[in-house]
Amino acid sequence: MVIMINFTYNFDTIPKRAGTETLKFDARDRFFGHSEVIPMWVADMDFESPPAVGEAILRRAAHNLYGYDITGEGCAPALGRWLARRSGWTIENDWVRLTTGVVSGLGFAIRAFTSPGDGIVIQTPVYAPFRSMTEANDRRVVTNPLRVTGDSYEMNLEDLDRKLSTPLEGGGRVSAIILCNPHNPVGRVYSESELRGVGELCVRHDVTIISDEIHSDLVFTPHRHLHIAALDPRFAERCVTFVAPSKTFNIAGLATSAAIISSTAMRDAWDTEYGRSHIPEGTMFGHIALRAAYDHGEAWLEELLHYLRGNVEYIRTFLAEQLPSVRCVQQEGTYLMWLDFRELMSGTESGSGFTSHTELMEWLVHEAGLGLSSGADFGREGIGFARMNIATNRTTIQKALTQLTKAINSIKKLF
Repeated sequence: MVIMINFTYNFDTIPKRAGTETLKFDARDRFFGHSEVIPMWVADMDFESPPAVGEAILRRAAHNLYGYDITGEGCAPALGRWLARRSGWTIENDWVRLTTGVVSGLGFAIRAFTSPGDGIVIQTPVYAPFRSMTEANDRRVVTNPLRVTGDSYEMNLEDLDRKLSTPLEGGGRVSAIILCNPHNPVGRVYSESELRGVGELCVRHDVTIISDEIHSDLVFTPHRHLHIAALDPRFAERCVTFVAPSKTFNIAGLATSAAIISSTAMRDAWDTEYGRSHIPEGTMFGHIALRAAYDHGEAWLEELLHYLRGNVEYIRTFLAEQLPSVRCVQQEGTYLMWLDFRELMSGTESGSGFTSHTELMEWLVHEAGLGLSSGADFGREGIGFARMNIATNRTTIQKALTQLTKAINSIKKLF
C-alpha cells in the first residue's frame, strides 16, 4: 500500500525529450526499427533533475569562460556528507577517486586489480557491460547465476564458493567478483547476510570485490541498501565501490561518478592505472551538479522514491488483475522492472507461443509498440524476459500497459 503525500515537485508532467539529442528517444529508429515505440529501455529518467542542479549549472555557465577548473575538489566532501546521512557510512576524502562513469571505472578497476587471463565472476542475469568489459580487457567471465526463489532472486553462495575455489581451465584463477547492488535488472537489494557471505568467501579465496552500487539511492522501504565495504574492514581492504549521482538525480549526461577505495595499496594501483590514460576525472558541470545534488537534492529524492513506488504498485496490480501471463519480480530497488514473458514462449505450460526470444522482442516492438531492453542482453538467464524502465509519469505507464494488453489479447487468437 502506497501512503499518499503532498508533492512539492511535479512528476506527472514531464518535458518533451524527443528532438533534444537524447539517446532514449532520438535513437529509437536505430535500436528498434521505428520511432513510434514508447521508449522504456536506456536507464535514465523522464523527470527533470532537482531544481538546485540546474540552478548551480546556470550560475556557472553564465560566467562564459570554461577553462581548466578545480571544481572536483568539493566532490569528495559532498559525497561523504551524503553517504553519512543516507547510509551511515563514514568515508575519508582521500578514498574518493572521480571518474567519467561507472562503466569506464569498471575498466580501470579490472586492469588495476586483476591480470590478463584471470577469471572475474558476474552474477547473471546482470548488466551487460560486466561481461563486455571483462572480455574487452582479456579477462575470463565466470558466471555465478542468481537463484530464482518465487517472485525474487537470491545469491547462490554455494556455487560461488565452488567457482572461487576451482582453477580455470588451462590454468589461472578467479581474482575478482563484480557485484551489482541494488541489482540491475532483477531489482534485488541484498541483505546483510548475503553480503557478508560474499565478503567472507572473497577473504577466504583472496578475491577482489568490485561493487557497482550506482542504484544505491533508489531503494524502496522497508529495504535498506548496505555498502559491502562498510560491513567489515577485511571486506573494505579488498573492495572498490562505485557510486554516482547519475541514476539518482537523472544527470548521466554530465559524466560524473566516483570510486571509493579505502585500501592504500588499492588506491595506489588505481592511480597508476588511471595515470596511464590521462583521462579527466569528470567534467566541470558534472562536478557542480554532483555537489548541488548531494547537498540540496534529498527532499526531491524522497518524493521521487514515493512516486516510483506508486508506479511499481500500479504495474504489479495491473499485471496480476489483467495480464497474469506477464509476471514481474519483487521490486526492492532501482527503477528497472524485470518482466517475465516466458508464458508466451513455446515449450512452456501453454505449449504454444513465440518460438524464440528474438521473435518475442520483435513482437513487443512492432505489435505492442514498446521499446524495452532485451532480457537476453543480460545473459542466457534473461531469455524470455525484458527490462522495463518505469522512471516516467503514470500516464506513460498506463499507455504502455494498455498497448501490451491489446497486443496479448490479439495473439491469444493465434496461439
